[in-house]
Amino acid sequence: MAEIIRDEDAKKENQTIWLIVRTALKLLAVLLLVIAVHLVISSGYDFGYNLFAAPAMSAPPGREVTFQIEKGDLTAKIIDGLADAGLIPDKFTFRCQILFYDKILQPGEYTLNTSMTSKEILLYLNDGPGSQENK
Repeated sequence: MAEIIRDEDAKKENQTIWLIVRTALKLLAVLLLVIAVHLVISSGYDFGYNLFAAPAMSAPPGREVTFQIEKGDLTAKIIDGLADAGLIPDKFTFRCQILFYDKILQPGEYTLNTSMTSKEILLYLNDGPGSQENK
């Protein structure tokens, strides 16, 4: 009889342990889901902010940079050059801005400033080098 009671106690103890383990695993899964959702929302917000309202690389007056676009240059090469010159913060976002705003980068020599936002740079590169003189 004592053996049966011990077996029942052991079963109850095992059930309690498994209940605790299952509950802990469920809490861990919920926590991981919350973290994943937070990361997705945060990344989406950052991307959207950079796409529509990215700040300039430096505060005014910034520094002037002469930038050349040759006829036939690939967009990727132009974007790499802008990033290397410290004019844009993120290559992927700038490429998305080109697509979103439906702009074409015109060949020519430009005088750009690090205090310009990526959207301002994009507009200048779309209008062509002569447009800067009129502004």
